Amino acid sequence: MNTRFALHSNYRICSISSIEIKKELSTWTREEMIAWLCWSNPTGIL
Repeated sequence: MNTRFALHSNYRICSISSIEIKKELSTWTREEMIAWLCWSNPTGIL
């Protein structure tokens, strides 16, 4: 089983290269980015 595809879709951004991240994030809306930030750090402390 390929765990990369079994994980929540938000994990994808954690496992791609910096070049791919820049490309991916350039397509996100502000709301999508805020949702991911809330998901990745729910306490807001980092």
